[in-house]
Amino acid sequence: MYSVMFVLYRKAGMTHEEFTSYWREVHAPLVAELPGLRRYRIAPVAPDSVDVTPFAGVAELWFDSQHAWQRALESPAGQKALGDVVAFQERSEGAHVVPEIVVDRTFAPET
Repeated sequence: MYSVMFVLYRKAGMTHEEFTSYWREVHAPLVAELPGLRRYRIAPVAPDSVDVTPFAGVAELWFDSQHAWQRALESPAGQKALGDVVAFQERSEGAHVVPEIVVDRTFAPET
């Protein structure tokens, strides 16, 4: 599995609520249409953290391969999603991620 992770920065002049709403209701459905997309996770910053972190959220997309990711970006759906980024993001920073490493440890609940 191949994943791409993005750190998103809210567009100047948008509130956290406007950013989060746009991301969930407009942009996420566009990304969900990418061909070959296996999983898509968005994680907006919690409202109580907005004033203490410079970024607004994290997104992760999973594909079968890097080639599948590239095909998705080049598709009409990919071009539409990329074109929408400027509507709600100041910028985003992305990284291609190696397959996850699972730490095999059972975490005990705090007492």
